[in-house]
Amino acid sequence: MVLILITGTCKMFFNVYVTGTGPMPQQPPEGYVVERTQATFQWNRGNLSLPMRLQVSTDEANFENPTLDRKVTGTTHTMHNLEPGHVYYWRLVQGDKVSPLASFKTAKNAVTF
Repeated sequence: MVLILITGTCKMFFNVYVTGTGPMPQQPPEGYVVERTQATFQWNRGNLSLPMRLQVSTDEANFENPTLDRKVTGTTHTMHNLEPGHVYYWRLVQGDKVSPLASFKTAKNAVTF
């Protein structure tokens, strides 16, 4: 049993070392309700040195017509002029690695400051 655990752990570390880890969304957290008409996205870049794109889609998780599709270089981006009462889906794409999908809602009475 211990040998199986050690073998599995070694395989996982080897895969991360060879193929790298892609980006991971952090903020806003899954299911969060934004009370303003802007949101600041924050993520972990992973350990790949490839260019990265931030994609945001409004009310559709398929990203056929993204609201935002922008090359990003840092680990944060602020999006303004969000519409109240919508669900926003977002992800990061780095090479052939696509991050897990994240989403948040804007409150029906979200305000602009």
